[in-house]
Amino acid sequence: MKAYSVDIRTKIITAYLDCEGSITQLSKRFKVSRDFVFIIIKKFKDTGDLSPGKQGNNRASKLEPFTEFIKSMLSDYPSLTLSEIVEILENEKKITVHITTLSRFLKKLNITRKKKLYMPLKPKRKG
Repeated sequence: MKAYSVDIRTKIITAYLDCEGSITQLSKRFKVSRDFVFIIIKKFKDTGDLSPGKQGNNRASKLEPFTEFIKSMLSDYPSLTLSEIVEILENEKKITVHITTLSRFLKKLNITRKKKLYMPLKPKRKG
């Protein structure tokens, strides 16, 4: 969800400072949550700032330092499964990761892992 604009934040703070209602009344008037009104009032009192805070988690993956190792391993052994890669990382690089973490990391690198279907060959028909 996108952050509320500075305009709506300014209107809420102005109404609050002019004593035009309680936090609950202001939340109903501006059609926002009571928690949002409480948070921006607290932020305004503490910092005097109304701008939205940073959203999202842009933290780097803990696999980033091992990117080249993973790429070279996959080029040498293209049929490795995710669980095998996780096991190799644990044994050789002493890093513990979940399969989901590895899968997301590989997806970010545009490396796909397709399962290979192993089926016995059908015997040739005679006649």
